[in-house]
Amino acid sequence: MRQDARVAIVDFDVHHGDGTQATFGARSDVLYVSLHEYPFYPGSGWLEEVGHGQGTGRTVNIPLPPGTAGDAIEAAFSRIVVPVVADFAPDWILVSAGYDGHRADPLADWVLEANDYGRMARHLSRFDLPVVYFLEGGYEYDAIVASVASTLRGGAGTDFPTPTGTSPSLAAEMVDTSARQAAKHWRSVQAD
Repeated sequence: MRQDARVAIVDFDVHHGDGTQATFGARSDVLYVSLHEYPFYPGSGWLEEVGHGQGTGRTVNIPLPPGTAGDAIEAAFSRIVVPVVADFAPDWILVSAGYDGHRADPLADWVLEANDYGRMARHLSRFDLPVVYFLEGGYEYDAIVASVASTLRGGAGTDFPTPTGTSPSLAAEMVDTSARQAAKHWRSVQAD
């Protein structure tokens, strides 16, 4: 691995990775993109948290409300995550793979299906880069098993059908607002 390697961290755990953001927020060689339920523990991850110093713009938060389903996640990946990662041009991708957003999980209030996780992994596989998944949250065994299996299939190149879940209108508004914020720092993100 080159000493000047660039790393993108994509975090889809339902909790915001405040420690990850704090650790890398001033670095220009690390991109941190987080999709997380908001408001929710730990209460960080708002849109204006974009990094600082040389890392300004290298933190992209996509806070999504309770009830978020696969349609909003797909929109966030298509409109924000994929274009930002492409612009950043990392050498490898790390994924904070939390499955606590699954509809069967008792902890949070997203309503994702296993295929939604596979679809996210499929998006990341198209970069043809090394991708390392770190298992994070998830508290319902069968949902974790199905979601991890879908993630592995998506990472191996399997395509998944269009999401079936429908999010509340606030989720679409938050994707739009997040895109406008990201467009301030990333030329490939279309604000509207």
